[in-house]
Amino acid sequence: MDCSKPGEPHASLDLLPYVANFYRFIQAPILVISGGEPTTHPDFVKICEYFAFAGGIGFTIVSNGTWVFDEGKRKEFEHVIRLPNFVGAQIYTDKRFYRSYEQVKAHKDYFESLKGVVFEDTNMQMGMMDLGRARDYDVAQQIIDEQNHAMNCVNSALIARQSKTIEAFRKSLRMALNRMFCKPLIDVNGNVHMSESWLCPSVGNVKDDYMLTIFKNMQAFKPCMKCRNAQKFRVSTNPQHVLAREVLGIK
Repeated sequence: MDCSKPGEPHASLDLLPYVANFYRFIQAPILVISGGEPTTHPDFVKICEYFAFAGGIGFTIVSNGTWVFDEGKRKEFEHVIRLPNFVGAQIYTDKRFYRSYEQVKAHKDYFESLKGVVFEDTNMQMGMMDLGRARDYDVAQQIIDEQNHAMNCVNSALIARQSKTIEAFRKSLRMALNRMFCKPLIDVNGNVHMSESWLCPSVGNVKDDYMLTIFKNMQAFKPCMKCRNAQKFRVSTNPQHVLAREVLGIK
């Protein structure tokens, strides 16, 4: 769930019951609270408290760690990680992308002293996506050119397409947990996306659409092929990419 988006209004607390209902419906093993930077949301603690007591929804947090400079934010974060159903948090910074890298890294020992918090400050071997800030950042675009990763939406699209029932999809979610499957995403307006970005097409809205309608849209989802990763994916000779194109009907 994205609870904040740069330049946009924050997610309303009224959205949370709809988010919880959707994740219960698909039986997602974990709900990831992300942003933008989630700790900038004025009701960040209330959001975490809601999911802590929503019943059976484990939640994690992905943050850039810049809250560490604010004593009040530190106390809030330390409160959140003691809540029921808190699974863990990742603090990620990278000197290639974050101006605050050196300042955040200086607090590494503090981050690692927090129970359930993992601090990452290395060049993680992950697929760089042509989404969000990366679209306007030369270093990110260079990494995209050097990599041969499928688009962010492909894994979730394949799982949904090959799940004939919601029960099969739920089972696949549980099996995919250890392989970094962290979609679908709900943005600040309640729109559901098959990738980790609100820039990608929506397959429905948790406030306005029936759950089964959203799931059927997920099954029928076909990547828009507009991002830079998609252009490489379309011509990739990687056997897995070739098979994925066949399953998804991409020519």
